Amino acid sequence: MTKKIWSLIPLFLFAISTIVAADGHKITVKLDNYDKDTLLLGYHYGEKQYIKDTVIINSEGQFVFEGTEELDAGVYIMVMPPDNQYFQVLINNGDQNFSLRTDATAPAANMKVNGSADNELFYQYMDFLAAQRPKADAIKKKMEAEGADKAALQKELEAVNNGVVSYQKNLIDQHSETLAAAFVKSYMEVPMPEFEGTEQEVKIKRYHHYKGHYFDNINLGDNRLIRSPFLFQRVNYYMDKLTSQEPDSLKASVDYILDKTAGAEDTYKYFLVHFLNKYAQSNVVGMDAVYVHIAENYYATGKAPWTEDEQLKKIVDNAKTLKPILIGK
Repeated sequence: MTKKIWSLIPLFLFAISTIVAADGHKITVKLDNYDKDTLLLGYHYGEKQYIKDTVIINSEGQFVFEGTEELDAGVYIMVMPPDNQYFQVLINNGDQNFSLRTDATAPAANMKVNGSADNELFYQYMDFLAAQRPKADAIKKKMEAEGADKAALQKELEAVNNGVVSYQKNLIDQHSETLAAAFVKSYMEVPMPEFEGTEQEVKIKRYHHYKGHYFDNINLGDNRLIRSPFLFQRVNYYMDKLTSQEPDSLKASVDYILDKTAGAEDTYKYFLVHFLNKYAQSNVVGMDAVYVHIAENYYATGKAPWTEDEQLKKIVDNAKTLKPILIGK
């Protein structure tokens, strides 16, 4: 589906190199029914989107993004000015020399990929989903009719859903190292078992199971996922909706996220800085305890080595000032 970006700032524009080394990138795009001469390459990073590169159409009617270094792996977007309509492109490590051709009026439905296993898998999956949605919608419409055999129709709907799940599992099993597999897996629901007990007991058990398995299908240690449209939203939901909004619970969830992302440098750095700023700026009473926890356990212990000395001193000193006056002290 064609989407629109409402804000594409700040814009980080990088020069285009005309010589591409073996470990560089070259992505050639041909757009039918597109009368503009400019195409932008953007990417997701945390909760925002940025522009990585911009090119002008060449004499062959192609847009060519190229450089001597590989791009950081993740979910990128090809942005079409002036309306900023865009379509997604997966860029994986070692899979950065390929071409795309599509129709600008309906990019996902008309995508042709040459030379990229990740994007072939991704757009085949998108085509499959597009074919299943009308089937499911037709069954749901029948279920609304008077006198409908809802039990039989429900089985038909489950068959469609099971077919989607089967397709997803096969893609993940057969292409586990691809970014396409990581992308598809991240949107799969974790099964909820049946629990026994009173209504309240079942509700509590379901909550703990959901929270405990919330990240089963998302590898927080996969550095590619910080450049995706879903990782920040998932982590934010875990912190704001699945974690009790009191300092001790929040501190435990912060530690959990940072521990899981420790092997992914960009992801770890992003969320450590995000959490520090979030709880430093919070207007909720007691949240300064979370800030102090982060400052003491990460910044003061050398776990934020990118921080400049002057800024590091301010963070640590501020935490020392706040600690004696925290609630309960």
